[in-house]
Amino acid sequence: MIEAIKEARICAQCGSCASVCPFTNIDGFHIRRLVRKLHLGLIDNKLLAIYPWLCSQCSSCHDFCPENIDLPDVILKLKGEAIRRGLAPKSVYSIIDSILKHGNPYQQPPEKRGIWIGREYIAREKCKVAYWVGCTSSLRTRNIATSTLKILQASNMEFSVLDPALCCGEPLIKLGVINEAREVAGKILSIIEDRRIETIVTSCAGCYSTFKHDYPNMLGIKLPVEILHTSQLIHKLVSEGVINPPETSKLKIAYHDPCNLKRLNLIDEPRKAIKTMKNVELLEPLLSRDKSRCCGGGAAVPAISYEASISVAYKRLSEDIIPLNINTIATSCPMCYIIFKTATLRYRIPINILDISEIFNVQV
Repeated sequence: MIEAIKEARICAQCGSCASVCPFTNIDGFHIRRLVRKLHLGLIDNKLLAIYPWLCSQCSSCHDFCPENIDLPDVILKLKGEAIRRGLAPKSVYSIIDSILKHGNPYQQPPEKRGIWIGREYIAREKCKVAYWVGCTSSLRTRNIATSTLKILQASNMEFSVLDPALCCGEPLIKLGVINEAREVAGKILSIIEDRRIETIVTSCAGCYSTFKHDYPNMLGIKLPVEILHTSQLIHKLVSEGVINPPETSKLKIAYHDPCNLKRLNLIDEPRKAIKTMKNVELLEPLLSRDKSRCCGGGAAVPAISYEASISVAYKRLSEDIIPLNINTIATSCPMCYIIFKTATLRYRIPINILDISEIFNVQV
């Protein structure tokens, strides 16, 4: 905790973090209040039990901080300390236990993950290209997973589906449980090396960011493979003429940048792919690209405070997207998809939510 206090004491109290934090003044959370308590060394059980858990790890506070304080990392340290002291919300321990026991954060038995996949794809163990489905796509948004599978099939490349009973460990990392996450990453590294995989394709922004950034930078494990997000693959296949943009009725689309992709500058590829489609007008939200606002679905916040997460999603929709008068929101993250879908249904907002894989859903 001494490191967290030292980091916070660099703060110039300018308020930039609070101006961009999506959870400011939602459910009692305020990032400057947290920083001030750290500034004064006031880290008690009450702070650890409440304050760190409405951080979605979107990193906007770090991006806009003039002192370059890595507040998301500071908060991860607080989360880890809270878990060690037994002060975290019950749902946090449930998620950790589920990942270590079932290989997913949703308390679902491992065998449920792969029931929609043709067994021949799982049995292919020596393909250079592997599709990493991810927990959320496997169990909550299979429409995204099946659309991605069809795109891979249409590409005519030989591919396998990596063992669908595994979690990449992202929830563990975002909850500050680093040692357990490192063990998960080690297992995945062994599988990749054993199968001699050269490229991993994933439709999950969280898995992409975890493999690409968190493993080497936070866990000290570098996967010896190319990591491709679905949006990158689609852009590549369309550019090379391998697949053709599907015909569609007139769409006015706003593209929402998932936090896990924008922080790695995966911004242009999905837009370029969408712009190849006829009858499609692509519009930018008020805050977009590297300044895009979080949907509220990161770091297991929906499981910890569902209403806070939906409030953030509604703020994103009502302030940045609805004024554009669009009929479709496109994104590249299964959690963004779920949160926006839930918010539009709750508030009866007549906007369709589509993952980029669904927009380019091809017939095979």
